Amino acid sequence: MTLDRLTTLRELHRLKAERERQAAQVRIQRYRTDPTAWINERINEFAWSKQREIMASLLDHRRVAVRSCHGVGKSHIASRVAGWWLDVHEPGEAFVVTTAPTFPQVRAILWRYIRQMHKRAGLIGKVNQTEWSVDGELVAFGRKPADHDEAAFQGIHARRVLVIIDEACGIPEQLWIAADALTTNDGCRILAIGNPDNPSTHFKQVSERGTNWHKIRISAFDSPNLTGEQVPPELAEMLISRGWVEEKAEEWGTDNPIYVSKVLGEFPTQDPFAVVR
Repeated sequence: MTLDRLTTLRELHRLKAERERQAAQVRIQRYRTDPTAWINERINEFAWSKQREIMASLLDHRRVAVRSCHGVGKSHIASRVAGWWLDVHEPGEAFVVTTAPTFPQVRAILWRYIRQMHKRAGLIGKVNQTEWSVDGELVAFGRKPADHDEAAFQGIHARRVLVIIDEACGIPEQLWIAADALTTNDGCRILAIGNPDNPSTHFKQVSERGTNWHKIRISAFDSPNLTGEQVPPELAEMLISRGWVEEKAEEWGTDNPIYVSKVLGEFPTQDPFAVVR
């Protein structure tokens, strides 16, 4: 092969690589403002309407509180929010912190979904039980600090920090304060999501009118299996069913605090697990 031909081939490879890099940047810019496209195209999944609403709300709101009924994929979509956040920002620019009431919940719920997503979609870096690293640098972790530790997450510095509070009803106020301390600049976000079981929690306070949190409620009656929204059959099988809702209405009664929380996705007027109602 002549020197001129070798030089030409190298230049063609360089131009091809540059075009691919530019195309990837265009896709990332689009995904940054269109998380639904990221779900559909980047990880080849489908998000139903309320899941899309949750992701879209993070574009415009720094703090989002989602009180949800049982069985509508709330932790699943929270894991996708984590993946989207890291994938659409430059390495080193973004960081994700997740927490839940217990460490087994951190590892076995949200991070199980994160591990599955990372493997299936071929996202960058490495994910273990509760940590995500890229080129040896930690970019996300799941923790369950001591309930009273307001300094639990100190030392995390990034331009775009995302905090995910999963099973939010079980998180004490001190850890909400710790989470808030991580998200002081405009590029940061907090997503709190969970069943509204206990009206005496901090989750209830941030879900009330007049707070600076963007609030989303998901009732069983919003679910595709009850509204008729068209979703893939494999997704429908995973979501709360009309039969279960009808069974619980008969078993618990529609004024029962457990029904109000688990089916309607609303905080009851009293703790559903109190000894005396």
